[in-house]
Amino acid sequence: MPPLTTPATSPPERAARLRVALLVAGIWFFSAVPVVLGISSCPVAQFLHAPCPGCGMTRALALLFHGDVGASLAMHPLALPTLLVQMAFAAVTIFVSLRHGTPFMLWKTRIGRLSVYAGAAVLALDLILWIGRAGGLMHGPVPV
Repeated sequence: MPPLTTPATSPPERAARLRVALLVAGIWFFSAVPVVLGISSCPVAQFLHAPCPGCGMTRALALLFHGDVGASLAMHPLALPTLLVQMAFAAVTIFVSLRHGTPFMLWKTRIGRLSVYAGAAVLALDLILWIGRAGGLMHGPVPV
């Protein structure tokens, strides 16, 4: 299979790709700031007063980072895998932007497809866990 694009050879093209990659990195960074600082609230919990598939993830990660592994796993056992997959996806979009000049080439790269598949798998597991908890499994729904 021929390469998707030729590597940047001219300084202006390399600079343009770097600007796009920095823009993508900035978007990922600023979208994560409210969650990292704990100043965001879940719109599902706020408006529906019901847990969503991601409910408890931020609290689970905070518990994990404070060394309380048991409480973290009880709050949301997939918080860490979900975080790792999302971080990998962010890194891959930045890499693809730097390499190809746009994040939209993600699906055309092997690592991009792998990151999408991994994200879909973990999010499917999050959904299965949420359905199970709604039915009373694994300590029931996470408190909102």
